[in-house]
Amino acid sequence: MIEAAPDRVMDALNRVPDWPLRLAQQAFAGVLDATAFTDPADQTIAALHALNALHTRDRASLEQWLALQVATAITIHACKALAALARVDAVLAAAVRARLADARFEFKRLNPRKRVIMGPSSGWAAMRHDAAIHLL
Repeated sequence: MIEAAPDRVMDALNRVPDWPLRLAQQAFAGVLDATAFTDPADQTIAALHALNALHTRDRASLEQWLALQVATAITIHACKALAALARVDAVLAAAVRARLADARFEFKRLNPRKRVIMGPSSGWAAMRHDAAIHLL
């Protein structure tokens, strides 16, 4: 019988992405975007299920990621995003609101030539994504 080397198994497990966090980010991206092609109730339910599946460490990472998404949005979109988050989970929305100042500061530190608040454009999502990678 062939046995797997324990160090190879552990290496493989350490490389597995943190799926609950990634799924929660995907679900909340839908909530924040609120497209006309999907039912907001479906997005809210999916986000709530994803949120409930997270561990405490992953929830903190999600809060930080959401704060960065809100911090880099136009003010009107940021207000709508916080309201959408509050419809899913009021405690999460409050935690994201509490992290906004730090997210703006960190974004400005990572992107000194960029304005913190920007409008939707082709570079907007990519820039937010790059900054999120540095934060997480």
